[in-house]
Amino acid sequence: MDINERKEKIKLLQMKSKRNNIIKDMKTKEIHLNLDSFIEPQYSYDLLRKLFNKIDNLGENKEESKFEHSTYKAVNQLRILCKKIPKQLQENQVILFHLNYLDTGAIILSLEDIFRDINWIVNFSGYSNGEFDFVVVEPTFNFGICIEGFEYWDILTIWGLFK
Repeated sequence: MDINERKEKIKLLQMKSKRNNIIKDMKTKEIHLNLDSFIEPQYSYDLLRKLFNKIDNLGENKEESKFEHSTYKAVNQLRILCKKIPKQLQENQVILFHLNYLDTGAIILSLEDIFRDINWIVNFSGYSNGEFDFVVVEPTFNFGICIEGFEYWDILTIWGLFK
């Protein structure tokens, strides 16, 4: 085994270990994942870039609200939103991007799982400490929820949830 193969193998083992840690953390919140619940990091990165382009081009097909950066306000907005989302939509699979998605890949889970303990998920995503946006999207971008953090305020953007 040459040095490059060895480095690649170590990198894959580290990624698997980080994924297993996420699986354990999610299990404590009754969210059941497995290694197949993760999207490859490079594909996750490309997907997130495409998603932000889509959000920028949604025009009037999205709803936006602006608020000061506050985990409490964000979680409150998301709880209100959850009560409005039709039950059948909550069963759909979505992609959750999180602070360490470049190391582990984004996670596929149900929208219902996102809202099971939304406060914890918001913290897990990296939004709470201002390190990452809160981003949840249906795999083909048919609907999504995004809280983008800016310097003086944050913007909650939703689309496709109430067609």
